[in-house]
Amino acid sequence: MAISAKHDDLIDQIMPAFYVISILFSLIFGVLFAYSHQKNIQVKKQANIDGLTNLFNRRYLDYYEENIFNIYNKDKFIGIIVLDVDRFKSINDHYGHHVGDEVLKHIANELTRMYWKQGAIFRLGGDEFLVVFSHLDTAEEIDRISKQMEKDLAQEFRYQEHKIPIVVSIGQAVFPKEGHDFNTVMRIADDRMYVMKNQCQENVGEASDKKE
Repeated sequence: MAISAKHDDLIDQIMPAFYVISILFSLIFGVLFAYSHQKNIQVKKQANIDGLTNLFNRRYLDYYEENIFNIYNKDKFIGIIVLDVDRFKSINDHYGHHVGDEVLKHIANELTRMYWKQGAIFRLGGDEFLVVFSHLDTAEEIDRISKQMEKDLAQEFRYQEHKIPIVVSIGQAVFPKEGHDFNTVMRIADDRMYVMKNQCQENVGEASDKKE
């Protein structure tokens, strides 16, 4: 009986410590799980976000293309605008790549400020950007938006002692008026952007010839 009593006393002494250890293990596991979960979220987010501009990147565009039609309202239009910074290589060459990066961040900030409520904004790479408007009331609305975008972005950018004129080439297209899938409409917008870019380069060349 004495041995049994001592055994019971020993269990009574051990159990509180056991409960404390169990609680500590539960807390540690919970913290590690929450940290791991948050880390996974950050990794996934970083994989879809452009590191320089904090816009969506081309990788996320692949996912976006597959899912945009799940939220598409057939009574609306999807407008796509592709834009490119004219003579961006010259900016890099003349002012340095760090200034070129600031130009890209400036454009990203302006696009976000103006259109984050209306569309999804991507940096496709280099100096090329994409804005998708998924709920336009009319197909013609994209023309008004693109003209206003060109005007708003064509401002002098000031960085430190530099004053850099910004000019962008823009191409736009509308689904389903001009194409029945995302890639077709985006290709049309991209082609129009390059037509505008070539025209701009020709105009610059003509202006240089006249000065000479």
